[in-house]
Amino acid sequence: MSEELKGKIQIKPKGAPKPSFGKPVSGSSSRDMEEVKQELKKLKKQVGRLLNIAEHEENIVEENRGKEMTLRLSDGTHETGVLKEITKFQVVLEKDGLDIHYYKSSVISYHF
Repeated sequence: MSEELKGKIQIKPKGAPKPSFGKPVSGSSSRDMEEVKQELKKLKKQVGRLLNIAEHEENIVEENRGKEMTLRLSDGTHETGVLKEITKFQVVLEKDGLDIHYYKSSVISYHF
């Protein structure tokens, strides 16, 4: 090992083929490339879904900020207040002059 590489961490991707000193297996690089392309396609879809969700929430807030909103929660209760904000994890309603934060995971449905 050269002095330059000593002490440095070398990261190898999972499933990376071990270096071989013989001839490469025919077709293995094209198969690997196809797998990478498929994985990239899946990741692009996931990112697109996340961006669509975030954009949808922004539109809801922009169109309905200041309007009365009713949340149906997982415990069966209904909470009503004025929509103030939707964050990554919470819906914020103003009720009796107070900001009330509800976790999105506890909200089953909503209506204005």
